[in-house]
Amino acid sequence: MQTQATHLCLMRLRFAEAFYDTFTDLLLAYTEKSLDFVALPINRHHSQLQTMNEQVSGYQVGFEIQLKLSLAEVEALDQFLLAAVSRNSYELLVSPLMELSWRDA
Repeated sequence: MQTQATHLCLMRLRFAEAFYDTFTDLLLAYTEKSLDFVALPINRHHSQLQTMNEQVSGYQVGFEIQLKLSLAEVEALDQFLLAAVSRNSYELLVSPLMELSWRDA
């Protein structure tokens, strides 16, 4: 059985399209662990759209990066990111991953 700190989680970072290169560069430069991640384009729907194009289309183009890490690694990576970018530049979501007993056989 895993402790909370070692339990695997899905870490999701959501941010504006303008930050795509910044976040991918930071994750690739992370030296504590070689990170394997997926970057997905997303449409962010919210009431505070900034440009006229966003207001007409009803969404803001953004990205979501997904990583599978332990909870302790999530915390360390978040601290690494916060040393380089503002907390307001991204949204952090963390979900626990279930262990599938039938896959261990």
